[in-house]
Amino acid sequence: MADTKNKVLAVHAGLVAETITAGGAGDAAANAGDVIQRSATGQMFDDGLLIIPCTAALDAGESAALTAVLEHGNDTDVGAGADTFVVSITNEDTAADTITTVAHFPFDIRGCGDYIQATVTPDLTAADTDTLQVGDGIWIFAEGQTEPVDQSNRS
Repeated sequence: MADTKNKVLAVHAGLVAETITAGGAGDAAANAGDVIQRSATGQMFDDGLLIIPCTAALDAGESAALTAVLEHGNDTDVGAGADTFVVSITNEDTAADTITTVAHFPFDIRGCGDYIQATVTPDLTAADTDTLQVGDGIWIFAEGQTEPVDQSNRS
């Protein structure tokens, strides 16, 4: 059997799990996760996949977006965002609906400093009616010949 030298590690992202109402507290407000020291994991991983469970209650045609920004630096005072990904959840039905999903944010952390942090900002389109429940998130770090599964390499 070949040694593929793959290493994978899951780490709590430290985001605040919350339920957000459109136009209310938390809507369009940044939610900063824990600062993670990459070298303290025992491996300077190349790839990080941030996964966040979420449930959106949306009126017909409305949407919610989660924007994740990866910040990094060589100390705990991480710098400005390096990479940004947006995941949209849209109700394409003609009636209100509840959509449960897991948002995937794949980051190439090869060139990042020793410390990384994800900041996630939810944004709902309809005022006062739609809600978005966001979990606290998990980082999956990978090193080797296989990257974490994301939307582009899912089979």
